[in-house]
Amino acid sequence: MVGAREEKLINHLIKNHSKVEIVGLDQDPDGYIDFLKYRGSFYRLWDKHVTKSRVEGIHQLNGKVIVTTGTREPRTAGETSLERLQELASIGIDYVIINDPNLGIQALR
Repeated sequence: MVGAREEKLINHLIKNHSKVEIVGLDQDPDGYIDFLKYRGSFYRLWDKHVTKSRVEGIHQLNGKVIVTTGTREPRTAGETSLERLQELASIGIDYVIINDPNLGIQALR
């Protein structure tokens, strides 16, 4: 699995590495539409961009939603709370990137 946002890299991966799953890392939270139609099956959203309609849209295109918790600026990527993990689960995300695996275990209970 490789995360990519640049068109040149995505096209290279498609052409030369057909078995590699590509995660769309586009900074545009609605960029999933073109990405999933033509290139991949996983799309990463930053926590602040997660909405039920985006998650449903990604799922309608047979994509999987990966959420990076926290924020890019200021740099808090991977930080979250148990309550937020539960909210994300209720929205229907598929995967989450967090810093504290114990928190993830608690959320699964």
